Amino acid sequence: MATYMNIARVRQLVAELETEIPFIIGIRSKQDYLAALNLVDDLIGDLETNGLLLDLLVLRISEYEAQSDEFKDFNDTVNNTDKGAAVLRVLMTQHGLNNSDFQDEIGDAATVSMIVNDKMQLSLTHIQKLAARFNVPRALFI
Repeated sequence: MATYMNIARVRQLVAELETEIPFIIGIRSKQDYLAALNLVDDLIGDLETNGLLLDLLVLRISEYEAQSDEFKDFNDTVNNTDKGAAVLRVLMTQHGLNNSDFQDEIGDAATVSMIVNDKMQLSLTHIQKLAARFNVPRALFI
């Protein structure tokens, strides 16, 4: 059994939404970007009611951040960061650990230092041991 949808009404609602929030179809300027961020701040308090609109806004914000020259350096840095080292740095901070706390998983402090400073990559054995220690998926480090 086909579900009936009033296409004319849906088009009218989309047109009304686009009139009220023009950047909902795409953020084209820093002004739109800032307006979208402000709207997210206003709506975030009631996720149940505003979930669909928030999903659309976050999608548009993400698209803008991925394509805008303003974020190019940041995006390049993120894309060129070793994910395993980044995850290890976060875990170290969260757990109050230092380079000498990984004898069982990685080895001596010098080796850990090389990894967290992006001079050396985690091996598969390191990843397996770190995932077990922190009870996280191995894929998090890849």
